[in-house]
Amino acid sequence: MHQSFVQRSVFLFALTLLIAAAGCAVFNRDPHTRAIFTSGDLQVIRPTTPRQGVAAAVKAMDDLQFGIVSKQADHEQGQVKARTPSDRRIVVKTHNLGGGATRITIRVGQYGDEQISETIYQTMRRYF
Repeated sequence: MHQSFVQRSVFLFALTLLIAAAGCAVFNRDPHTRAIFTSGDLQVIRPTTPRQGVAAAVKAMDDLQFGIVSKQADHEQGQVKARTPSDRRIVVKTHNLGGGATRITIRVGQYGDEQISETIYQTMRRYF
C-alpha cells in the first residue's frame, strides 16, 4: 500500500513538472527577453528604461498608424494609450524593475489580442 502511494506521488509530481514545462514553451514568445502572453497582456522584461520603452511604443504606434491618445513617462514608470483604426484601445505600460530592467505590458482591447500585441512589441523592438 505504501509503495503504491509513493509511486503515485512521484508520477504525479513528474507529470506536474512536464505540464509546467510544456506551458512555458507554449507561452514563451521571445526567450531572450522573457515575453509571455497571459490574461490578455503581453508582458516583456527588457534591459531598458521606462522612458525608452515609452519612446519605442510611441514610434511603434506611429509606424502601425495607431492614434496616440496620451503618453507619460518618468524614471519609474510610463504609459502610452492609443487607438487602432477600428477604435480598439491599446495600453502600453512600462515599469522599472531595478538593475536596468523594465517590464513592458501591452494590452489591446478589453480582453487582449495576442496577435496585435505581438505586432506592437515586434515593432517596438526596432527602437531599442
